[in-house]
Amino acid sequence: MQDKNDICPACGQPKVRDKVHMLLDSIPPRAFIRQKLLMQLVPFSPATLWRKVGSGDFPKPVKLSERVTGWRVEDVRAWFDKKGEAS
Repeated sequence: MQDKNDICPACGQPKVRDKVHMLLDSIPPRAFIRQKLLMQLVPFSPATLWRKVGSGDFPKPVKLSERVTGWRVEDVRAWFDKKGEAS
C-alpha cells in the first residue's frame, strides 16, 4: 500500500521517483538500458548526462558493440537510490 505522501497531490499519480523504481524493477538487474530510455528517467539533458558520466557523478555506460552503448539497470537503480538518500 502506498503512503499518501508517495502520491502527487496535483494529479493523484505515483511520484516520479516511484515510477522510475517501478520501471527499473520490471527490468532484470543484469539487463542494460539504452540512452533513449534513460533520458525518460533522469531529470536532466543528454549533455548533462555525459558531463555527469565524465565527472563520475553518474554510472559509466558499457560499450555493448561498436555502435551500441547501454547502462546496467543495477547501476542506474543504485544511483537513484543513492540520490534519494541524499535528498
